[in-house]
Amino acid sequence: MNKTLTINLANSIFNIDENAYQALQRYLEAVKKYLTGTQGNEEILADVEARISELFSEKLTTEKQVIILQDVEQIIQVMGQPEDYSIDEDIFDETPRGKTSTRVKKLYRDGDQKLMGGVCSGIGHYLSIDPLWIRLLFIVFLFGGGFSVITYIILWAIVPEASTTAQKLDMQGEAANLSNIEKKIKEGFDSVADTVKNADYKGVENAVKDGGNSFVKALGDFIGVIFSTIGKIISTVFNLFGKFIGLLLILIGFTTLLGLFFGLFTVGILDLSNLSGIQFFPLVNASELPIWLLSILLFLAIGIPFYGLLYIGLTVITKNLKKMGNITKVSLFSIWLVSVGCLIFYGIKQANSFSVRGTQIEQISLFDGNSTEIQVPDTLYLKAKSSEHFEYLNHNYFDGIAMSYDTNGNEVLYSKRVSVNIKNTIDNRVSIKTYKSANGYSYEEAKNRASALLYQIEQIDETIYFDDYFTSAPHQKMRNQKIEMSLIIPNGTVVKIDPSMSEMMGWENKNDQDMYRKDLPNETWRMGDNGVLECMTCNSSMD
Repeated sequence: MNKTLTINLANSIFNIDENAYQALQRYLEAVKKYLTGTQGNEEILADVEARISELFSEKLTTEKQVIILQDVEQIIQVMGQPEDYSIDEDIFDETPRGKTSTRVKKLYRDGDQKLMGGVCSGIGHYLSIDPLWIRLLFIVFLFGGGFSVITYIILWAIVPEASTTAQKLDMQGEAANLSNIEKKIKEGFDSVADTVKNADYKGVENAVKDGGNSFVKALGDFIGVIFSTIGKIISTVFNLFGKFIGLLLILIGFTTLLGLFFGLFTVGILDLSNLSGIQFFPLVNASELPIWLLSILLFLAIGIPFYGLLYIGLTVITKNLKKMGNITKVSLFSIWLVSVGCLIFYGIKQANSFSVRGTQIEQISLFDGNSTEIQVPDTLYLKAKSSEHFEYLNHNYFDGIAMSYDTNGNEVLYSKRVSVNIKNTIDNRVSIKTYKSANGYSYEEAKNRASALLYQIEQIDETIYFDDYFTSAPHQKMRNQKIEMSLIIPNGTVVKIDPSMSEMMGWENKNDQDMYRKDLPNETWRMGDNGVLECMTCNSSMD
C-alpha cells in the first residue's frame, strides 16, 4: 500500500502515489541540473512541466484517478533522459541518441507568424505549405462572395492558439520531448538576439514596415481577444445545449423503460390474462410462444437501445460516471441481438399463419320439398335470426371476432361477420351459395378452418331465416374468418327484407335507386332481368 500525494504541475492538480512522485522528482531535478547555465532554462523547465502535465492528463480516466510509477516511466521515455542529449552548441544539428516520439500534427493558430489571427499560418503548418498560398486562397474566395471571411472568423473563434512550446511543436508535428523543447526556446532567444543585433543596420524603410506590421499585429491581437471571447460564449452555449440534449435523452430513456416495464414485463409476471386484449393472445398466437416470454423478448429488444440513450445522457450530464466495461457492452449487445432475432422469427411465423386464404363453398336449394315440380313463391321474406344466449353476453371483439361461451359454458369463437347478397338466375329455383373463408399457413389448413365455421339457415314457408352470427372452436384460432352468402332468385321474384337484416346486407346488392345497402330493408324489391333490384315502394314512400 503506497501513499498518495497531491501535486500542482503547471497549474494542474494531480493525485500521484509516493513511488511515482519520487521518480518524477528525480527526473525534474536531473533536467534542472542539466539546464543549469543554459539560456532560458526557466522557460524550458516550465514547458517541460507543461508537457508532462499534458501527458498526465491523457493517462487519467474516470476509472483511473491516480498517477502510478509505470505512468511516470512511460512519460520519461517519451521526454527522454537529460544525459541522452549533448549540451554542446551543435546539439540542434545532431540526431539525439535517446528515444524520441513522433506526434501527429495538430491544428493551432500560429501567434508568431500571424498577420491577424494566425489562422493561415496555422493551416500552413498543418498542411506543410507556405502560409502565403493559404492567404492568397482566402483572398480569392473573398471576391467570390465573402465566404472566406465567415470561414476565417469561425476558425479564429474555435481553433486555439499555440501558446506553449509543446503546442508549437504539436503544430509543426515535432515530438514534444526535452530536446525539442530546449531547441525551440533556444531558437526563440537566438531570434531575439539577431533582431537586436541587426536593428542598428535597418533603414528607415524597414522601420516604417515594422511599425506597420506592429500595428497590424496589435489590431489582430485586439480582434483575436474579441473572437476568443465569442468562441468561449459559443462553447458555453454548445455546452448548455449538450446538457439539454443529455437531460432529454435521460427523460426519453427513463420514461420508455418505465413504460415498457409496466406495459410488457409485468404481463409475464402477473396474471393479466383476463385483461381486455390480452385474452385474445392465445387465439392469435401462431407459434404457441408463451406470452410471458414474448413480453420479456419485447422488453429486451426495445429496452436495451433506450437504456443506451439513458446511459449516453448520463455521461453527458455526469462527468464522473463510471464507464461501461467492454464485457457489459458485448453482453448487452448479444442479448439484444438474440431478442431481436427471436422476435423476427416469431413475426415471420405469425405472418405465415395469415399468408393463404382458403374458402369452403356450400350450396343448398330451397322450396324443393317432395314434389317433382319446384314451387317458388311470388314473394320471399328475409329475416335475421339472433341468438338469445349470445345476444345477452358481454363481448370484447378483436378483428370482428369475440371469445364467448355456449349454453354449456364452453368457450367458443363468436362473430357477426355474416353478409347476404341477392342475385338473379334464369332458372326457376331458389338457392343459397355460402362462402366460408379463413386464413392459414396453407390453402388446405385455411379451407379446413373455414369448413369448421358453424352456421344455420332455416326456411319456414315463404320466409328464410339467416343467423346473424357464426361460431367456431377456440383451437381454430382467430384467422379473419367470415361468411358471405349469395341468395339466388329467379327474375321477377319479389323480395321483402325485414329491418333485422340491415346489418347483414352485403356490398354487392345492386339496386336501381343507388340506395345504401343498410337502407334496403325499408323497401320492397323486385329482381330485374339484369340482376338489379327494382324498388316497388320507393315512389309511394316519396309521396
